[in-house]
Amino acid sequence: MHKPALNRVFAASGVVVLGLAMAPLVYAQAQRPAYLDYWAGRSKGPTATCPSLEWDVVPLPHDAAGELIGNTINGVAYYGDMSGVSTIKGTITAGGKLTATLTSVSGAGPTGTVTGMRSANGTHIELHGAGCANVAFDLPRWESTADTEGGGG
Repeated sequence: MHKPALNRVFAASGVVVLGLAMAPLVYAQAQRPAYLDYWAGRSKGPTATCPSLEWDVVPLPHDAAGELIGNTINGVAYYGDMSGVSTIKGTITAGGKLTATLTSVSGAGPTGTVTGMRSANGTHIELHGAGCANVAFDLPRWESTADTEGGGG
């Protein structure tokens, strides 16, 4: 082979090798890492004599494409005056619609049926129960990468 032709072969192979070496970096930058999506917060009671309702849901895992992994939600809800604690158990659809049940596990925890909608900005919750467990409120959205604990924002 002549030297100019050999130089073109080496130059072309170098471009291909460089391109292959950089492909994972470009691909990695384009994909978002898997993350945890969770919500927690407090609502005022439905009347002045009702304590606030504290709400904390176990993080929901999402894959790198942003798709929800699984559809189960679990958490705890309790009154701000610590008069009772309840479990939250339910499901959430890929579109963000959620349904759950609050069951008292200590004291006079809030009980009832939850309906709501999850969006990019937060979660709207409606708790349908008796007395102080009859309230609608919005919770902010928190995220953290799947390989970290806590954090948020």
